[in-house]
Amino acid sequence: MEALIAKQIFHLHLVQLQSYAKKHCFIEDADEFAGMISFYRGLGMIIKHRSTVVLKAQWLIDLLKQLITIPHFDKMVGNKTIHVLEIQCLTLT
Repeated sequence: MEALIAKQIFHLHLVQLQSYAKKHCFIEDADEFAGMISFYRGLGMIIKHRSTVVLKAQWLIDLLKQLITIPHFDKMVGNKTIHVLEIQCLTLT
C-alpha cells in the first residue's frame, strides 16, 4: 500500500488492486486477497466502497472538504458571488 501512495495513487478499482497484489505482494487466490482487504480495512488503513478502494483516507477527506466548502465572500470572483448571494437570499426568505 505504501508503494502506491508513494506514487501518488490514492484510490484504485478493486480489480486493479488485486492485479497489483498478485504481481507485487504474491497474493494468489481471491480468498487471500479478500483477507488482505478485510485486514487493512479493519485497521482503518483503507476505505472500501463497492468496487473502489481508497488507499489514503486523508485524500478522500480533502476531496470531500473541497466539495462542501463554500469559499469566504471576499475570496469569490465573478459569477460565483452572484450565485452564492442568490442562494443566501433564497434560504432567508
